[in-house]
Amino acid sequence: MNRAERRRQEKQGIKADKTFNVTRKQLVEMLENENQRIRLKATEDAFELMMIVPAMIYHDYIEKLVKEPDGLETFVSKCYDFFDTFSQGYVTLDELRDQLKEETGIEIKR
Repeated sequence: MNRAERRRQEKQGIKADKTFNVTRKQLVEMLENENQRIRLKATEDAFELMMIVPAMIYHDYIEKLVKEPDGLETFVSKCYDFFDTFSQGYVTLDELRDQLKEETGIEIKR
């Protein structure tokens, strides 16, 4: 882009994309920081899910599970079913968190 084109863009209010120089070390650090942030978020979400699913099943089915001889197996089966519902995208973690708070008053957050 020559000087005349840059001036024309400035008058029209169009700014050219800026170019940044990044060293390999800086790029590696940025990627490591982003990976660490993503891992932390995934860990926190997994922990919340691990707490919310049993709490909701406990709330919905505890009387039935306590009375059944194979109540623990049923509990584990319901956990799997609940997790499948989440992993297939039918509900989100936020929806589960809100539903648990609405139905039980329990708020799970970190």
